[in-house]
Amino acid sequence: MAETAMTVRDVAAYLNVNEKTVYRLDQKREIPVATEVLATDGKEGA
Repeated sequence: MAETAMTVRDVAAYLNVNEKTVYRLDQKREIPVATEVLATDGKEGA
């Protein structure tokens, strides 16, 4: 399964904040990390 990461610029745009704010939030550990679990076989209800 491929993983996708967001750049600092991506996160800043997503949160509508300055890139420096993203770094500050990261230092404070205030940026949540989300993971998405996907079925690899493509079957529903598996």
